[in-house]
Amino acid sequence: MNSHPTRHFLYASVAGLVLSAAAVSASAATLTTLSSMSLSCIDFKQNSNGSWTPTHTVTIFSDKGTLKLTPSMKFVLGTPVGGIDIAEILWRECAPR
Repeated sequence: MNSHPTRHFLYASVAGLVLSAAAVSASAATLTTLSSMSLSCIDFKQNSNGSWTPTHTVTIFSDKGTLKLTPSMKFVLGTPVGGIDIAEILWRECAPR
């Protein structure tokens, strides 16, 4: 079978463009923030193990639905609740720098 180097380059270039477009599209997605859920950092406390706990019962209204969070709940990075990684948002917006 005779393989043509230009054809392979063209396929690789097209694949690279498709992957680049997907990356740009993903980065342009709406970023979930505390304020977009009508919350602030004072609604949560950071625990000694790095997890986060609501300081009182809070309700999150987002495009993912409505969630009721209680002070008995703990949120850790990489564990989404209702499709939202609450700990990631709290680390991004509320963690001491």
